[in-house]
Amino acid sequence: MSALRALLKRIALSVWRPIERRAAGAYLAGPSLSDALAAGDRAAARGYGVILGFWNADDDEPGDVARENLAAIEALAERGGRWYLSIKAPALRYSRELITEIAQEGARSGTIVHLDSHAPDTADETIAVAAVAREVNDQVGITIPGRWPRSLADADRACELGLRVRVTKGEWPDPDDPDRDMQEGFLAVVGRVAGRARHVSVATHDGELARAAVERLAAAGTPHDIELLAGLPFEPVVAVAQAAGLPVRVYVPHGHASLRYGLAYLARNPRRVWWLARDLLLRRRRALPPPLAAGGESSQRGPIETRSR
Repeated sequence: MSALRALLKRIALSVWRPIERRAAGAYLAGPSLSDALAAGDRAAARGYGVILGFWNADDDEPGDVARENLAAIEALAERGGRWYLSIKAPALRYSRELITEIAQEGARSGTIVHLDSHAPDTADETIAVAAVAREVNDQVGITIPGRWPRSLADADRACELGLRVRVTKGEWPDPDDPDRDMQEGFLAVVGRVAGRARHVSVATHDGELARAAVERLAAAGTPHDIELLAGLPFEPVVAVAQAAGLPVRVYVPHGHASLRYGLAYLARNPRRVWWLARDLLLRRRRALPPPLAAGGESSQRGPIETRSR
């Protein structure tokens, strides 16, 4: 019976994997780091900074995930401070040892190491390992989604720890408050970190929301920029960035579609079934982002940021 179940699972996966890859094709640069570097180089030639992120498979071991991230750090060292690395603490099983090693390697090359957000129940451990990483690399950041009741307290903690902050609407609702307004929450987090955080990244494809966030951060004198995910519309937010003279970074993931559309993940987050259908029906293809200025040079006023090495 176990052999039959294993056979059926292999058949199901063989049918599912092409669907999964097609749906995630709008977001992933490809399966390998070299794919992400090539896509990042194309974006950089158009004036963008770049964020690399490895999307692990469900069954990847933490050590393998760490090695992929360390390889990315090595590649980033050759590309300068406009590029940085985002990592996923759950994929590393919140290992202090592995995350410290990644942060140390980042510190040696002056590379920002950022910890992405996941479900609300991962936030405490993610902040805890970010605090550990911050001890060896003063350029460590976390993502704070606007849709959680706990987010304002998390914003306070990030400021106290001297962490960089990326503000998003958030993909995972809080089960205790699933209908919380994401836009209001986004701006509430921005308001909480304005004038306090060392640096804030406004991560949204909503042009009006980006404009409101940028105005609040500029008024408070908080260093900030804008971040966008490859595969989603750029133009409305790029217009906001150019009007404000802000740098823009594009998040370029590589690896496995299972991080977004894995069967186990869909079972945990049924809302993604709709996203899967949408991405299949739209048949989106990755496109180069619009140039930030003629000739592919950034129109930002001044450097992206001052960072310790």
